[in-house]
Amino acid sequence: KATDWVTTVGAVHPNGQGFTGAGKGVDIAGVGISYPSMGGTTYTGQATFSGTSNATPMSAGIYARSLWAARKALEGPSRVQYGGVVAVGEPVECGAAEPDCELGDGQLTRAELQNRFYSASTRTNAGLTLSQFANPVSGATTDEVEMFSTGHGVFFGRLNNPVDGASFGAEHARIVEPMLGLAEAPVVDADTAAFQTVDSYCKQLAWGTWNDGYYTDAASLPGPDPLWPLRTSLELVGCPALGITMEPDTAAVAPGSPLPDSEPNPGEPLTGH
Repeated sequence: KATDWVTTVGAVHPNGQGFTGAGKGVDIAGVGISYPSMGGTTYTGQATFSGTSNATPMSAGIYARSLWAARKALEGPSRVQYGGVVAVGEPVECGAAEPDCELGDGQLTRAELQNRFYSASTRTNAGLTLSQFANPVSGATTDEVEMFSTGHGVFFGRLNNPVDGASFGAEHARIVEPMLGLAEAPVVDADTAAFQTVDSYCKQLAWGTWNDGYYTDAASLPGPDPLWPLRTSLELVGCPALGITMEPDTAAVAPGSPLPDSEPNPGEPLTGH
């Protein structure tokens, strides 16, 4: 339910199980049941929080911490967001693990950070807890619906990852260390990339084109595949039914651009994005 350049978040059980529901495919997922939280009437009160109302700010916090780390690594006035760039400064000497790391050119783009964020998530393969609706397309496999419901994968934040036991620090490192060249960048597997390409195609049909999305042109679509009935249905039926041509949305404000009739301010802190 958003443009291709907006990250949408689903929710999972702390054991990694996803949820199906009345919605669209998501990009990422976070914990949506009994996540540790502040609570009560005192500064030290504790409680838990649930739902996508928890999964979204939890995921946003991991993203924001990674942006902070990148800005800290780039010496100089790096707190800028303009023209798709979210951090600038002195170029970083990339480590041997990723000689062409993102911070090696002295700037980080919004698309680069988003790619690192998505690829660092974990595919749990823990199955689904069905709610509201079962499989949205007849014959869709559990794996396919799980991909629809959790996107690239899951972040667990302050809860240890049930797949590999990774802590919050380890999840954070999977995003940041490749940007510095200190670790090899995780790679999005081919099946996830194909599914996300179709999802990107749908979003661009509905909201306007974006050069940094998975979908770039008709040749990038994976095509029909009987092993992927949900993805095939979206590509051939669901997305074209939106009835909007693939023309740039001139009424929309491109990510990173100044608002209409406003003067750009390259030194303005990142706010509200």
